[in-house]
Formats: sequence, structure tokens, C-alpha cells
Amino acid sequence: MSQPSTSTPSTPSTPYELAKAYSALPRTQKTPSGKVDNLWVLSVRKVTLEPPGLVLHLVNPDSRYVHVEKLPAAIDDADQPQRLAVPVALALMKAFVEGMMNPNTPIAPHDRPKPFAPWSMAMLDSDQQLAKLVQRQLKGLGVDKDKRTFDTTTPQHASIADQVWHDFFEKLSNAVEP
Repeated sequence: MSQPSTSTPSTPSTPYELAKAYSALPRTQKTPSGKVDNLWVLSVRKVTLEPPGLVLHLVNPDSRYVHVEKLPAAIDDADQPQRLAVPVALALMKAFVEGMMNPNTPIAPHDRPKPFAPWSMAMLDSDQQLAKLVQRQLKGLGVDKDKRTFDTTTPQHASIADQVWHDFFEKLSNAVEP
């Protein structure tokens, strides 16, 4: 009896290929579950565990679903939006192209979530300069306007994003602390 294939999709290898794949993703007002709005709040968060670093934190406020993408180790200061713009743009597209899933996870292709593009995105108020720079990077890569525009997050969604990060980081810390 043969085993189901657990091949993994490959992530496009260049920024332009990634942008093309991201632009081609379907975009609907609801997430693929059909239950919640396809709105994502993004923020750059510092991980203080060893090794320390930065991650792009994506949260769907209605479902509290969270996804993180590691940012390059060479960038260790979230207060440098000029240096963060390119890695954040790439991490954002990668997250959606890979269906918010690690492409190395062994899973049957029919069980892998279908990739989708966000209906709307927002960044925390503290990241508005970064949002403009990321938007410019996405535009330069040829990403469609409706898939590169950031709104200002609402106070309620910002609060949810902060709480979800706090809960996520607490669980992560507890999992790795001796």
C-alpha cells in the first residue's frame, strides 16, 4: 500500500517570483473558513529568548489566529523601519503564499491549507512609517494595489493583537524555559 505524498510546495526563490505568486492569490472578504473577516493586523515583535531576534507577527483579530515569520538575524532593532521594509515585505508575501504554514511540514497535499491573500491589512499605530515603506516595496515588486495597501488599525484590533502576542509569547517562553 503506498503512502500519501507529503511533498511540499516550494516557495518562489526571488522577490519578483514571490511577488508574482502573492499577486496571483485569490482574495475574498472572508478567510477560507468563511467564518471571519479576512483582516490581518501586522506588527514587528522582539523575541527576547535565545537567540533573540525579530518576527513579523500576523493576527486575524476575529479568530485570534496567529502566524509569525522570522526576520533576518542581521536586523535586530524594530526601531529601524528603513532596514525592516524589505524583509517585512518578503515575510508578509511568504506567509500568505505558503498558506500560513511552514512549507517543510510533512503533510499530504490535500490537507495543506489553500493559500489566499488578505482582504485588508493594518499595522499598529507605532508601525505606520514601516507600513508606508513596506507598501512602497510591494509596489516596486509589482504587487497589485489591493494586496499592498495598509489601513490604520482600530484600537480594538490593536488591543487584540497585543493580547494575542502576549499570550503567544508566554506560551513560547514556558515551552522553552527549563
